[in-house]
Amino acid sequence: MTTPEINTRGDLIRHMQRNGSHFFDTETMRFFNSRLLGPIVQKGVIVYFITSERCDIDHSPRKYTVRMLNLRSENMSVCEIGEFQQHQTMRDARRALKDYLAKLV
Repeated sequence: MTTPEINTRGDLIRHMQRNGSHFFDTETMRFFNSRLLGPIVQKGVIVYFITSERCDIDHSPRKYTVRMLNLRSENMSVCEIGEFQQHQTMRDARRALKDYLAKLV
């Protein structure tokens, strides 16, 4: 099985949808008021990315989560790196992702 090349948000969304995941479906993203943000970084079979979510019920601020996906995962489950909505700003989330990737080397 060849590992797909994931370079963009579109690549990631299409890969997930082709493999039966609803994580990035329009309805799902709207329900969670979620956004898929860059950078999209692939290291072998793992893709790293950032999402942000905001709860409209209590008008809470948008928060950011660093995530990863194993492209060989049968159920296309996405995992958090750290805690869900751990980062208060996109800048903090991007720094956390950069730091995490630097430790992998």
